[in-house]
Amino acid sequence: MKTQLVSMIIIMIGCTAYADIPYPAELDAAAVIQTEISDLDRQALCIGNGDLNALVWERSGSLCLRVAKNDIWDARIDTSADPKLFKVDLVNQKWSGGGGSSSWGMPYPSPRTAVIIKTEDGKSSG
Repeated sequence: MKTQLVSMIIIMIGCTAYADIPYPAELDAAAVIQTEISDLDRQALCIGNGDLNALVWERSGSLCLRVAKNDIWDARIDTSADPKLFKVDLVNQKWSGGGGSSSWGMPYPSPRTAVIIKTEDGKSSG
């Protein structure tokens, strides 16, 4: 119990030590300013850390976020129209069959949206 209390106090002190934003001038210089974000395809603001990402845009006065995670994919594989696999004759150093795969022209695998968040009047709705 004492150890937990001491740990909590250390964490609280550590958090207050970093309450001020470091390098405020550099952060201001790197500020992203987007005057309009009404078109999702052309003007949305991309935010994220490379693993969890979001597109932010405005629609009819509401702020919207389309959130994606790098490990959420539509990974369907449809090989029903693909040719048979190559057959390799090692002794005679020949192969037959195979060829281009029709499944390569499919729109997947492709990333999927995890959630779309729309805010109205300062409240979040899902």
